[in-house]
Parts: sequence; C-alpha cells; structure tokens
Amino acid sequence: MAQTRFFSLRARLLLLVGLAVLPLFAVVVYDSLRQRQESLAAAQRQAQELAETAALQQQLIFGHTQQILSSLAKTGELYTGKIQGKCAELGTEWLRRFPYYINFGLIAPDGTVLCSVVPFKGAVNLADRDYFRQARDSRDFAIGRYQTGRITGKPTVNAAYPLVSEGRLVYVAYLAIDLSWLNTLLSHIQLPPDSNVALIDNEGTVLAAYPPDTFNIGQSLPDFPRLRAAMALGPSSVTEWIDEAQIERATLLHALDSTSRGSTFLTLSTPKRRLYAEANRMLGQRLAWLGLALASVLAAAWLGSDVLILRKLRRLNAAILDFGQGDLSARTGLAPAADELGTLAKSFDHMAHRLQQQEEKLQQAITELGNVNRALHLLSAGNRTLLHAKEETALLQAMCRVAVEKGHYLMAWVGYCADDESQAILPMAHAGVALDYLQRIRVSWGDNEFGQGPIGRAIRSGSPFAVNDTLTDPAFSPWREAAEKNGYRSVIALPLRVDGKALGVLAIYAREPDVFGAQQLELLSETAADLAYGIATIRLRADHEKAQASLVKLAFHDTLTDLPNRAALNQRLSELLARSRDRNLPFALLELDVNRLRDFNEAFGYGEGDLLLHKLAQRLRSAVADGDMVARIGEDEFGILLPGCDASRAQEVENRILQYLEEPFEINNLVIDVRTTTGIALFPEHGDSVDLLFRRANKAMYEAKQKGADYLLFDGGEDQDCARRLMLVGELRRAVESPPQLLLYGQPKIDLRTGKASSAELLMRWQHPVRGMIAPGEFIPLAERTGLIKPLTYWALEAGMSHAHALLQKGLDVALAVNLSVCNLHDPKLLERIDELCQTWGVAAEKIQLELTESALMDDPDSALKTLCQLSRRGFELHVDDFGTGYSSLSYLQKLPVSIIKIDQSFVRDMDSNPNSATIVHSTIELAHSLNLKVVAEGVESQVILDRLASLGCDMAQGYHIAKPMAVEQLAAWLDR
Repeated sequence: MAQTRFFSLRARLLLLVGLAVLPLFAVVVYDSLRQRQESLAAAQRQAQELAETAALQQQLIFGHTQQILSSLAKTGELYTGKIQGKCAELGTEWLRRFPYYINFGLIAPDGTVLCSVVPFKGAVNLADRDYFRQARDSRDFAIGRYQTGRITGKPTVNAAYPLVSEGRLVYVAYLAIDLSWLNTLLSHIQLPPDSNVALIDNEGTVLAAYPPDTFNIGQSLPDFPRLRAAMALGPSSVTEWIDEAQIERATLLHALDSTSRGSTFLTLSTPKRRLYAEANRMLGQRLAWLGLALASVLAAAWLGSDVLILRKLRRLNAAILDFGQGDLSARTGLAPAADELGTLAKSFDHMAHRLQQQEEKLQQAITELGNVNRALHLLSAGNRTLLHAKEETALLQAMCRVAVEKGHYLMAWVGYCADDESQAILPMAHAGVALDYLQRIRVSWGDNEFGQGPIGRAIRSGSPFAVNDTLTDPAFSPWREAAEKNGYRSVIALPLRVDGKALGVLAIYAREPDVFGAQQLELLSETAADLAYGIATIRLRADHEKAQASLVKLAFHDTLTDLPNRAALNQRLSELLARSRDRNLPFALLELDVNRLRDFNEAFGYGEGDLLLHKLAQRLRSAVADGDMVARIGEDEFGILLPGCDASRAQEVENRILQYLEEPFEINNLVIDVRTTTGIALFPEHGDSVDLLFRRANKAMYEAKQKGADYLLFDGGEDQDCARRLMLVGELRRAVESPPQLLLYGQPKIDLRTGKASSAELLMRWQHPVRGMIAPGEFIPLAERTGLIKPLTYWALEAGMSHAHALLQKGLDVALAVNLSVCNLHDPKLLERIDELCQTWGVAAEKIQLELTESALMDDPDSALKTLCQLSRRGFELHVDDFGTGYSSLSYLQKLPVSIIKIDQSFVRDMDSNPNSATIVHSTIELAHSLNLKVVAEGVESQVILDRLASLGCDMAQGYHIAKPMAVEQLAAWLDR
C-alpha cells in the first residue's frame, strides 16, 4: 500500500515540484562552496603576502650584511694590529647600530674562531659550517642555512666574507643575524581568530612564531609530517588536519626563500570553522528560506491536484479498469474539454469504440488464421510426405491422410479423370470418408449436370474452386443432401495438372462454413501443385528406372542371341577373380569361334547368319550347367565361363558342346553344319587378370585353328616367346637410337651371262650386346608391327647411299639394293627423305635398287601402286622379293612398275632333287621374260644349280655358292677381285 501511495499521481506531482526546486538548492550549495573557496584563497593570499614581505625584509638584511663584510675586507682594518681588540670594537659597534645582528667574529682558515663579540668558552671550531666552507672555497660572500648558533645558542642565519691578502686567505669574517625581526614582523599582521603563523626551515624547525607562545622556538612543528608532503608539490599548498584539541585546521604553506643550502617556509594555520564561518552563516539563511518556499508550493500542489486532476483521473481509471476486465462498452462519461484530461477521456472513449469494432473483426481473423494454420500444416506435412513417397498410389493415400490428420479437415480424396464418354471422376485414394460414399455420389468433369460443382469446374478451368456454404450455394444442390448427412459445410477442389494437362482433382471438406478464404486457397493450391509434381516425379522416376534397366540390359546384353555380352562377361569374370583369389578356387574361360561364319553370311545373307547365331546360342546355353555363363563377345565368338572348373572338367564341357553342335542346323529349309574352334585358359595357372585370361584363351583358340583341332588348352611356352618378343621390342628401340648396334652386310649378285658382279643386296644385322647376333627374320617383323621399321629403313637407306658413294669413289660401278617394308610405302615422308639422301651423297637413282616382298605388295597393291610409280619415275629400279611364296595376281604384277622378280630360295635350293621345284623355277623365268621382267634366283648353293639356272635363261643369281653376306667394308675388296 505504501508503495502504491508513493507511486500515486499526487506523489509524483509533489515529487515533480520538489525536483523543480532542486536546482535552487544546487545553486545555494554551489555558492556556499564557492564562498568557502574564496575564504581559503584569501587566506592563501595573506600567507603569500606575509611571506613576500618577510622575504623582502630578509633580502634587505642579507644585502646590508654583504655591504658591511665586503667594506671590512676592502678597508683592511683587521689586517694588522691586534685582531682581538679590533674585532670586539667593530663588532660591538655594529651590534649597537643594527639590532638584528647578535654576534660578529673572525674564523681562521682552519675553522678556529679567532674572535667573537659574544664571549665563548674554550676553543670553538666552525670548519663544518657551510657558510664558512663556502666563503673559504669561493673567496666570496656566503650565507648559511637557518640554524642554532654554537656560541649564541639562538636560531640565526650566518653570513661570511673572506679577507684575502696578496692572494692568501687571512681569515673569514662572519655576522650572525638574529631572527627576532621576524617576530616583530608577524606581530603587525591581523590574523583570523585562533590562527597562528610560524616560520620553519626545511626540517620543520620553528624559527619564529606568532603569537609567541604558540610554538617553542627551535623545536619541530607538530604537523610537520603532513607539511613535508606538501613541500614536494610546490612553493605554495594547503593541508587539512585535526590538532590535539580535535579542531579541524587548514594550514597554508608558502616558501619564503631558497638558498643553496636549504629553504624557509611560512605557515598560516586557521581553524576551518573560523575560516568558513561567514560562508556557513549565509548557507543556513538561504536554506531556511528555500525550505519555507518549498513547503508552501507543495501544500498548494496537494490541494490543487485533487480539484483539477485527480477527480477526472478517478473516473477515467474506473472506465479503464472496466474495459480491462473485458467490458468493451465501458466509457468515462466526462464532457469533452480542451484540456489534456478532457482530450484523454475523449480519446479513450473513441479508442474503446474502435476496439469494440476491432474485437469483432479479430474474432473473424482468428477463425481465418486457424484455417490458414490448418492449410500450412497440410502444406508442411504434404512436403514431408512427398520426400518419402516411392509409389504413386501410396503418395495419394498419404496425402489424403495428412489432410485429415494434420490439416484437421473432415475428409479428403483424390480422383482421376476417366478418359471415356462418361467423363467420370474415379476415386484413387481417400481419408475420413468411406469408399462407398464416393461411389454413390455422381461427379463428372464434363460440362453436364454433375459437372457444375467445384470438382468439375476446377478440372475444366484448371484453377481451384471453393464452395464455402454447401447449404446455400446453388452450384452444390446435387450434393446438398450428402453434405448434410456427412456434416460438411465447405468444399474446395484443387486440380492436379501433370505435363500441362488436368490429371484429376484433390478434394478437401471442412465442417465449418467459410473455411476456404484467399490465403487458404493460395496455400492449398501450392499443396496441390506439390502433389502434382510428386506424381510427375514418381512417374518420371519409374520411366527413368525402366530406361535405366533398358540401358543396363543394352550395356550387358546381346540382343541378337539374348545372351550376356562381353561387358557382362568381364564384370562376372572380375567378380569371380576376386572370390577365387581369396578361396583359391579354380575356374576356366573358353573362347569359342564359329568357323567360316563370314562365308555363310556372304553366301546366304546376314539375316540367315543372325538366325544361325541365335540357334547356336541356345544350344550353347543348353550344353552348360546352370551356374555357368555363356556370352557373345564378338561377331562370331562366344565366351564361356565355368566356375569351380579344372582342366579335366573344362575339356568335358567342351566335348559336350561339340556333341550338341554335331546335329546340323536347319535355317529356312537349309541344313547347315557348324564347326567351332575353342581355346581354354585356366585360373590360376594361366593368369590372374581378366585381360590375361582372355588373351591366353584367344591365343589357344588361334593355335587350335592353325593345328586344325576342335579345341586346345593354353600352352605356356608360346607365352614365353611372346615375353621375349616384348623385351626385344624395347631393346630394338634402344638399338635404333644407338646405331653402333646395327650393322650393314652386303651379298653380291652376278650376271649369269657375263659371270661378273652386277649388284649387291644390303642386309641389316643386329649385334645385340648380350644376346649376340639377332637375325633379321626375328626383329624385322617386330619392327613392322611396332612402327620401328620407319627409323630402321631410313638408317639402311642412308648407310646404303653412303656405301654406294664410297664404291663410286673407288671406281666400282655396282648398284646396291635396299629392302623396303610395306609400312614404308604408306609413309608420306618416304619420297622426301630419299630425295634428300640422294642430294646429300650425290648418288644417282639407278645406283639404288629397292626390294619389296611379294606378300607385302599383294596385301594392298592399289595403295602401293602410287608410291611405287613415283619411285620408278625418279629412276629407282624396283624388285619383287620372295616371288612364288605369296598369292600373286598377274594383273597387278603387270600394273606395278617393277623391273626384276627374285625367285624364292625355297624353290631354287631343291631344283636338283625336286622336279616340281625345277618346273616352278623354269615356269617363273618364262613368265617373267614374257612380261619383260628380269629374274634373280636366290639361294644358289652349288655349281650344279648355278649351271642349271644359266641353261634356263635366268638373268642373275645370288647365294652362298657365289658369296656369303659380308660386312660392307669388305664388299669393295670382293668386288674388286
């Protein structure tokens, strides 16, 4: 209650009045403090003036003393005569004339007092006095510090002056200045009551005081410890302290003078109550007047507030309390007035009226907000449902369920448009309503009697349609009875559009009327759009999965034979390898080739060939066990994977396959016998990788073809030869890059008519640093297959032209033959390189013969023809080597610009023992001559054969009987012989 009164309006008004007067109190207090500061400043000024006066008096005395002592030194009165008598006489005179001196004397250079006006007992030495030492050392006037004299026993200041004769110190004269003049000076000062003044040195010793009985002269000042700290702050300061009588005092300190040996300070000490007496009196009077004025104002405010403010406020407060308790009809009843309270009352009455109206609108908004909240819950829950939906029917059912459970609607269902004459809506999912209800009501999406409701209109227009009162909306008349029976008053139909077409509708029902406003319509439309998107996504995902499955099938399936393809076999083989390595289980890989399938396709067509492959695949599948795999891996090749199979079982499976293929195939009334060749590779014996097993099964299959066998198991020996060839390829590349490993040999050819050497064939040899001499038949095919034949041929051409040039220089007119590969004929830079070499070595084209094997020429004669014609036009003589071993075509032989054919040595070597060989040689010579070609016979190893060739009309011959291949460096000597 006390707190309520304190914070009442009247209390606050009185507090406001008090706060208004508060600045006056502040001004009064501030002025009082200012007066106190002025009183203290006045005391400081008084102390400063007193100190300045004392200092001036002191300077006058010090100046007079210096004049007296310096005059004494200049007159020289004390230099001669009796020093003692003169000293007393002069000193007594000065003390009489100047009462502020209390003693005069002379001090010897060693500090012994020679004479003194004031008598002394015994010897007195003043060598430790600063004024004596300073005058003696500086030979000038000196003033000592304030101290108690040893002779007089009084506080004095001594001044000294040296007497010097002919540069020698005779003695030091001194005067002791009495400090009683300070007491006289202080007695003339008017001080505040109970105040005192003292003169102290820097040790705190009282040198003079007023009143005289205040301090003991020569003793330390009682409050000196506090004053010592003030001395360090500056020449003037103020300290406050409490004396022995418990009186607060303020002591003002001011420096009187400063000498080389110390300082003197003047202190003025005054009780604070005396110092601030006038200021305190003025403050009391002003506070009394202010208190009286404040009390009067507060009394007037107390009475006036009730009449002018509080009565109206009580009525206003009563109306506010009633309004706050829910009575929106509460009013103040005050007449309108121009003052603030009248305006406030008018504003409150107006506000109450407006709030009463807003309350009614708020209730409507709360209802609307609740409906929006339901729609938001449905939208949120629907989105979560979409994220987890995998199947369309489940999605529809889940969306209807969350509409009822999360959106708190009465019921919901999804219907799809029937694309037929009935144009009906087929229920697909529902919640909160029985299926028989949906089947009983007639709803159409067409423009007919049952299509004028929200569902039909929403589908046709593609926009949401709502009925917010099923009892009064004429568009809902066909279903009004059902609405009353099932207890719903509001309906909204939301079209589901997929790919730009209305697929169906999401219908939602509510118990209350006016549920589906503009905001709910927007949110529920978004829900329907999300549902349509989910339907489209699920359908797209299903289509994608079908397409993905089709792609996987295409990637791993052969459509012709309905078997797995090579990719599927590779995958299965990789998986089997991984399992078999861990468990050490063997398996077999078979590569089966269908013989002469290409001939069958060319004879009967590819359609019949495809049908044959399809039936063959079925038999292969029937010939193996269920766990085995048959795949088509090429046009006419099949791969068969046999898990857990060793060599014995693999051969058993192959024999069973051969049995299944023994029966002929009937293809469109054709009976076809099919023969196959199979290679078998085993894991782990023949390889532990997919690539290695395929290569070795393929190698075994081709070896079986060569041997005419139905199948063969891979033989590791052939693979060792392959490894050796791979090593040779790498070493041959280094040999090409390091020419010293390559050697050039020459074998002469003789003209059988003259018996003289007409030319020589250049032969390449490889002197391997480890393997020794390697024959051309071993490394030349490797060079052709790996592309190294190009640098080898360029090296042979350059070496051949170099030796042709050397032979010409020796006068030997002999042509040199260089072998070309078919690969060289496809080299676009061959002609350019040959032209450069001819120009470099100055060798004519007719001195270089180019030899190509018959099989190389016949492999692609059309492609070789262009290059050969260009070489022939340049003048090079072209030879066909190894004639008779290939499949020569006489028509092409006639077209090619060749000059000579060389009969292969396999026919020449057996002429004397094999009549057939002799016949072939004879026929070849006649054929060549009929085509205007010359003939060279290779492999002549006896004189008998040489004579026989001459008798048959052969043009030239070469062989071991004539000369073995020799290093080109030896060829010139042989030709010369």
